[in-house]
Amino acid sequence: MPIVLQSFTTPANTTIVANTAGGTFPQTPVVVTPSATAPFIDGSNAYIWAPNSAANQTVTFVSRFTFPLGLLNVALPVSVNYAFSGTETVIVSGVLEVVNLLGIVIATIPVFTNVVNAGGPLSVEIASGDALLALQLLGTNAVLTITSTVTSGAAGTGNYLGQVTVNEVIAI
Repeated sequence: MPIVLQSFTTPANTTIVANTAGGTFPQTPVVVTPSATAPFIDGSNAYIWAPNSAANQTVTFVSRFTFPLGLLNVALPVSVNYAFSGTETVIVSGVLEVVNLLGIVIATIPVFTNVVNAGGPLSVEIASGDALLALQLLGTNAVLTITSTVTSGAAGTGNYLGQVTVNEVIAI
């Protein structure tokens, strides 16, 4: 299975669309100083968090990952794996959108919904799903949108890290 996309959540591909600690939206997340107690995913420990922080806050991150589909694919089955971690509870959902040459979304496919980690600094969870992108003769790109909601504890330590890998299962 060739890898079509492998990427981490970063301030460049992620925005904050809601934060109970307030602020103006969308917000750009900030990179959190690495911690010895936070798990790494494939060697990355570049956790992100909101610039406004408070105890017991809830923050919603939206990360977008784009990868090419090509012009002649009649069917492109893909497998999406999303590894994520947070110092507290994280809930993630993923949607795959196919975008045509004009930039119009022509298909929306849910990949996984409401996958939750166990919470705590050593909890890494994997959300996964498969999708068949069919008849994409006009499609040029797919956009995988991951929505993650992180709830911090009393100390306000809701750091978050995610890594997406998309594999092409077979090309027809």
